[in-house]
Parts: sequence; structure tokens; C-alpha cells
Amino acid sequence: MTEDIDETEGLVRAERSAAQALKALETATRLLERRLDRARAAEEELSEGEVVQEVKAIVAAFQLAIQQEAKAREAGSRKYGAGPEGGMLDLDAARVEIRGRLARLRAAGEGGELSCGAE
Repeated sequence: MTEDIDETEGLVRAERSAAQALKALETATRLLERRLDRARAAEEELSEGEVVQEVKAIVAAFQLAIQQEAKAREAGSRKYGAGPEGGMLDLDAARVEIRGRLARLRAAGEGGELSCGAE
């Protein structure tokens, strides 16, 4: 009986962590899109240092999302960490999407390297 309760509590915590990871990923994606749009629209107004700071902030947001996803996966969430079937979150697809967006950001920044080892 105690094991069932512990397992249920663990799953609840894992699902909460996975939901937070998804929310962080969605927030980071929106942040990336807004900042990239702003950088394109105000290209003359932003110094190179400001663009670098923007990119670092975006990378940090993505790293947080990826760390949250890893914590959720480690917690063993059956609902969110198992794969794409049955309405489950496809974390591998999310990772591919993040890498694609980072590549587009890199391309928009004239092919410069992103710091912080985001990939």
C-alpha cells in the first residue's frame, strides 16, 4: 500500500515537472521568436553586444527548458516521458525543434556561433 502511494506521488511530481518543462519550452520558443523579430526589425538600433546579450538570454531559456525536461524524464513520468504515442509529449521532437530554431537564429545572425554550448 505504501509503495503504491509513493509511486503515485512520484508520478504526480514527475508529471508536474514535465508540465513545467513544456511550459518553459513554449515560453523559450515565444521569447526566441519575439527577440528574433525585434532584432530583424531594429537591426540598425542594436549594437553587436546587445545582439550577443539577446542570444545568450535565449540560449539560457532553452537550456532551462532542456534541464527541466531531463529532470522530468529522470523522475520516470509515464505520461510525458514515454514517447509520441497516446497524446504523450515527444521530447525528441521538441529537441529537434529547438535545434532547428537555434540554427535559424544562427543563420539570421550572419552565421556566427552560439555560445554556452546550447547544442
